[in-house]
Amino acid sequence: MSKQPYLISGEFHYFRVPKEDWAHRLDLLVQSGAAYAATYIPWMLHEPTEGDFRFSSSEFDDLEGFLDLCREKGIDVIARPGPYQYSELRYCGLPPWLCENHPEIMAQDKDGKAYNNFAVSYLHPLFLEKTKNWFDQVLPILARHMKSRGGAIAYVQIDNEMCFHEWFGGWDYHREVMLPHWAEYKKQNPAAEYHEFYFHSVGKFAGILAQWMRDDGINCTLMHNAANPNMVPYFRDTIKAVDEDFLLGVDMYFNLGMDFEANNPTPIFAANGFLGFEQLRLMGYVPMVLEMQAGNCADWPPTTPTNLMCWYNTCLAMGMKGVNWYVFTGGPNPPGIGGDGDIYDYNAAVGPLGEVRPIYDVLRKFSDFIRENPWLMHAEMEYDYLLGHDWAHSRSKNDAWNLLRKGVLITGFCTSYTPKLVELASLNQSDKPLVICTSRKMPRKIQDNIIKFIQKGGKVLIAPLVPRLDENEEEYTALADFLGAGFSEVINASVDFCYGELTNIAINKAYTVTAADSRPLAYDKFSGKQTAWEKDFPGGGKVICLGMSWKHSKDIHMDMFRSLMMRLDCTDTVVSCDNPYVWAVVRFNGKNRCLFVMNLFASPMEANITLIGRVQLAPMETKIVFFNNIANQFDPAEKAPQSSVR
Repeated sequence: MSKQPYLISGEFHYFRVPKEDWAHRLDLLVQSGAAYAATYIPWMLHEPTEGDFRFSSSEFDDLEGFLDLCREKGIDVIARPGPYQYSELRYCGLPPWLCENHPEIMAQDKDGKAYNNFAVSYLHPLFLEKTKNWFDQVLPILARHMKSRGGAIAYVQIDNEMCFHEWFGGWDYHREVMLPHWAEYKKQNPAAEYHEFYFHSVGKFAGILAQWMRDDGINCTLMHNAANPNMVPYFRDTIKAVDEDFLLGVDMYFNLGMDFEANNPTPIFAANGFLGFEQLRLMGYVPMVLEMQAGNCADWPPTTPTNLMCWYNTCLAMGMKGVNWYVFTGGPNPPGIGGDGDIYDYNAAVGPLGEVRPIYDVLRKFSDFIRENPWLMHAEMEYDYLLGHDWAHSRSKNDAWNLLRKGVLITGFCTSYTPKLVELASLNQSDKPLVICTSRKMPRKIQDNIIKFIQKGGKVLIAPLVPRLDENEEEYTALADFLGAGFSEVINASVDFCYGELTNIAINKAYTVTAADSRPLAYDKFSGKQTAWEKDFPGGGKVICLGMSWKHSKDIHMDMFRSLMMRLDCTDTVVSCDNPYVWAVVRFNGKNRCLFVMNLFASPMEANITLIGRVQLAPMETKIVFFNNIANQFDPAEKAPQSSVR
């Protein structure tokens, strides 16, 4: 995957676009700069009644006709046969007869109640049986159209946005399907939590689907899409269960209606995107967005071209290296399948009647920009510090993960410190300071790796405490013993956290922390207890233990973080910005270099940037400035509005 060009695709549902308009709209897709068309293949459409499979009975279900046309036009296809499609279809694309006649297959909450009438228990034998029947009909069709056999299909997706039970308030606790296996899993993994078993079961489900695909002749790369950046780590079990020719990507949306977290790009979305892309990189994948917002299922609030351009450039800054526009074009729903209206407009670049909208120009200009700067496919972010990552934290969303995501990461970006996510279980560099967010548990391998890091002269900030348990919740104090750290206790009373001259720092929790031969750095003004220490080690190593967790909300957090990083000898940053509401990062491929400057707020911003001086940004604007890449600079008025300064 690392050698491929930047993937640009557009979601194009053959069953929604009038057949007589396929050719014209595929031409528009190519002219926008895309080389791929992605499409769902709705089970409910092709098997409307059980056992009645239809693939050429109407203008809506001519799957092979669409695949043949894509081949003729030289467009590669990403095929998404499910079993789930979602896509605002009734029953998320499952056949109504399956959901209505077999309520026993539905996933259950902790009380044994079904979440709804479409969220199934993936491993229910009856659901697997019916899915196998569907696959045995659709997969041979797809197999005939593999690129290896002269067809158009380059990728096939395994299901769609698995783990969606989380959206309904929990995991799947099906009494007959899940709980007996959970008991067995728990025997083999005594310290396991239920979510780990759930992810394991999803991986098993994905492995079954993948094997069926291979058995039916699907010999291309398989893929899956995490529904949002926070769900990326859920699929480590899936990766293990599926063969090596597999790609995991992520979906990126910022506005899907009034109940969504926001209606425009925000710093929180950007930070989440960074973590999603970085975790994909740690898994060995090119960070691709397999559903990139290019419209909106809701007509209100609007998704504007300005917001989309800002979002695409921001995701590019944070590491995105491939997109599938969702959706490129819409159209009328075939009778009886639409879950939110008769017309699937999606406010897309090409409307349901084939009309070209302003969003189309945004997609074209972004594609032009990528084509003229192919080196960005291999560019990495220049970084100031290492941000330690433990998969157990990102999968459980525990306090340590919240401190990393909402405290360290956001404060760092606001203070002009750019991170690189590093896997603590395979830590192999010590060139930059390492920030570690901890819980009371830390795997033995990670503890040992941190010790080696310090022995090599590495500098570490640990917050909020030094762990004394291993991954199995057994006592393991290798790191604590090496540091000479004492026991940590939560300060339950009111806390006035004081660090140097900074007092009453806003915190989530404070801990008492001590270490032999260390220098005290912070204390609680009310109790007088020590809450941070600093210690030097032979070979130049240094450790700061900061006994607190925080959520970025005050300027004092930036003052504290800047001081801590300077204590770890991180005095110069790749790029410095004097406005905390403006974020700036640099990407570099060994030859070419570019600076991204982001204003993700609804007001104009100004900032002094060390590399370029004074910058003015419009609301929702991400500027891109090139260095050592003069030949590939572009005219901002022609190629990428709100994307470049000289």
